[in-house]
Amino acid sequence: MIELPTYSNGQIPTSELTNVGGSYFRNDAAVALTAMRGAYAAALGRTLIINDGYRDLAGQWDAWNAYQNGTGNLAAYPGTSNHGWAIAADFGGEIYSPGRSSAGHVWLRNNAANYGWWWAGANFSQVESWHWEFNGNYTPPAGRKKDDQMRVIRWATNGGQVFTVGQEFIKYETNPGQAQTMASILNGGPIIDVNHEGFNAIQLSMGIPWSGVVMATQGKGYTPDGVRVTTSGNIWSRVMEIKNK
Repeated sequence: MIELPTYSNGQIPTSELTNVGGSYFRNDAAVALTAMRGAYAAALGRTLIINDGYRDLAGQWDAWNAYQNGTGNLAAYPGTSNHGWAIAADFGGEIYSPGRSSAGHVWLRNNAANYGWWWAGANFSQVESWHWEFNGNYTPPAGRKKDDQMRVIRWATNGGQVFTVGQEFIKYETNPGQAQTMASILNGGPIIDVNHEGFNAIQLSMGIPWSGVVMATQGKGYTPDGVRVTTSGNIWSRVMEIKNK
C-alpha cells in the first residue's frame, strides 16, 4: 500500500486530493478512476456512480458505529480503512444493486485491473460488490491518437450531438451517415448513447479540455500544422493545438 507522506489515515486534507464524481481520492487513484469511468461509460453508455471515497476519521467513526449498532455495512476500525488513505471507492447504481449479476459489475471484473483497481470487497467476511480499491498499478496512456481508444458517442441528453473521441482529440460529427459508418468501424456496432455525466467522464479520461468540446461544436479548431481554421464542416479540435482557448 502506498501512503501519502506526512498525513495519517483519515487526516488527509482534501486540498491534497482530487474530486471524482463527488468524492475525493489520492491523485494517482483519481487519474486511474477517471480513465476507468470514461471507458465504462463508453462501453455501457452509463455512468459508473461513486457513493463514497475518502473518509476522514470522523466519517470512519460514523461508519464504524453504524456497523457496530447493526445499522450500517461492514466497516473497518477508524484509522485502518483504505477509505482513510483515499484509495478505496464504494460504487453505487448497478454495482451496488443488483451487484455481481449486473453488466457493470461484469465489466469491472474484466477491466478494472487495467486501471489499477480491484474488487477488494470480494475478500470481506461480508462480501461487498461495491467496494473496490486502487493498488497503484496504472500508467496513463502517452502519445497522440490511439485507434483502439476511438469511439463514436451521442450526447443523448444534450440534443443528441454526435462526437468521435480519442486520446487528446474530439471531432463533432455533422454528417449522420458518416458518423454511423465511423461507429461501425470504431465501436464495432451502433453509436453509443451517453448522458451528461457519461460524456463528461469520457471527455476527462481522454484529456480533452472543455474548451475543446466547445470549439468542436462551433466548428473551430487548429489544423495539425497549427493553423487556426473556422468552418461549418467537421473539424478536428486537437488539445495540443487548442491551447485552452
